[in-house]
Amino acid sequence: MAHFELKLKRRFIGILVLCLATTATAQIPTSFQVPVLGYLFDTESRTIRPIVGVAGSSRIDAPLALPITIESAAFLPDHRHAIVSSRDSSTLMVFDLLEIKGTPIFGARSSITSLEMSSDGKTVALYYADSRNLLIVGGLPAAPVILGSIDTSFVSATLSQFAISDDGGAALLGFSSTPEGGQDSLYRWTGATGPRFVTNAAHISDISILGRDGVVLDSISDQVLWVHDIPGDATPLLAASSADGLSHPIAASSSPRNEAYVGDSAGGILVFNAAGNIAGKTRCNCEITAMAPLSNSAIRLTDRIDRPIFVFDANDIGRIFFIPALPSQSPRAGGQ
Repeated sequence: MAHFELKLKRRFIGILVLCLATTATAQIPTSFQVPVLGYLFDTESRTIRPIVGVAGSSRIDAPLALPITIESAAFLPDHRHAIVSSRDSSTLMVFDLLEIKGTPIFGARSSITSLEMSSDGKTVALYYADSRNLLIVGGLPAAPVILGSIDTSFVSATLSQFAISDDGGAALLGFSSTPEGGQDSLYRWTGATGPRFVTNAAHISDISILGRDGVVLDSISDQVLWVHDIPGDATPLLAASSADGLSHPIAASSSPRNEAYVGDSAGGILVFNAAGNIAGKTRCNCEITAMAPLSNSAIRLTDRIDRPIFVFDANDIGRIFFIPALPSQSPRAGGQ
């Protein structure tokens, strides 16, 4: 009899543990069960796709079931939120991609031409070509608010590249040359002083801001310019050239690690420290088209999801891995 009661107690305890484990599992959000390395915008289906897994072992997952049709999307460095434009909304929105919930950015039209995020993801600059106005929005992601705007019509050339500081108080503006020829021009802007000319370049292909300094790429001259102290003197210095193996630099990014990353069309990658010095070099066997931050200091280097997506691991300079292409019956493209 005692042996039977002991077996019964063991069975009861086993059932109880199983029930508690099942209940606990049900209470764990899906986001904790499946790590998300980042997100991609699928331009063909107009959807957002998670990259699930970890660096070196990840895949492109099924699209998120968002309640709106997306025209464009840019992802915040927290790898949870996206700034989304849609024909279904007259205003731009910040979307929580875990809770599938949108917050409107009041005063910001949805029909943007382009946008650039600050390195910490708390501020974004929105460009509207029809009005030549650059709108600065802070308070991301929870409480977006318009901080101010920049009227870019102070020059006749077209704004082609720009970057905004973390606090929204400074910006670098790159203007393309006129159809008649000439050089691109670089201006700095601060809320206190307005715009000021910095330098010319053959072709400004990308701009990024790291702290108080800026990274400006000149793809024709094969140069990286380091703009020291944007709110102060905004002095341009040569940080890298073809002598450093640079060939047509086209994409730049800054990170909370106090590093800046530059990729060129030949697959070369340069890592700069906060002083503007080259801290490392590596190479990707790919044509770099982006420098898009993912989680765990990974940097996405390519856009197309019908081909393997190459990723640079900033934690281990020299390590390049790829995410398998998304199977498809027709050519597709995706990007930020």
